[in-house]
Amino acid sequence: LLRRREKDILRHKRTVRRNENARRGNLRRFFVTGGGSDALEARRIRFMIGFMDENCLEVWGANFASQQEAEEFMKLEDGVPKRFMEELCLDGKFSGHIEIRFFEKKSNKVEELFADFPYGDKIIEVLKAKFMNKLKRKVNTAIVLYDFHLGSHFTGALLSVMTERKTDSYHIFNVDNVLPYK
Repeated sequence: LLRRREKDILRHKRTVRRNENARRGNLRRFFVTGGGSDALEARRIRFMIGFMDENCLEVWGANFASQQEAEEFMKLEDGVPKRFMEELCLDGKFSGHIEIRFFEKKSNKVEELFADFPYGDKIIEVLKAKFMNKLKRKVNTAIVLYDFHLGSHFTGALLSVMTERKTDSYHIFNVDNVLPYK
């Protein structure tokens, strides 16, 4: 009886700790689980943190054959960048807007890629503060999703699938987020 009580206390402590971590924003652990009660908990938390999208932007780098292909990939259908969300196994609503810049010459320099964006100075400042003067690879397309927080759109897919996708026709990857940007 005593051993059973100790197990119940430990189980309760783990649950409390998990809930505290979720409230602090340490959500990735929940969203990369494949099933079971953690997946249900992840959905509940994702529903509750929809507000995280506000005042957050996600910075993406990509390589597309043309500007038209980039725009088609990020095209809004029913208010959601449907193909983007499907290809990266993301879920949820989208209330923000998207800016795309296509360059003829590839670059990995943050100043060149994001200077012309709204809030471009803020994006560059935050990325430099995180020691990201250059992206991990050269890209010809810079994408910024305004009022979108990647963590609130996670599904049960692998984290690597939700942050990067490479095919024969394109390659897109998440650079980082800027919170708050306004």
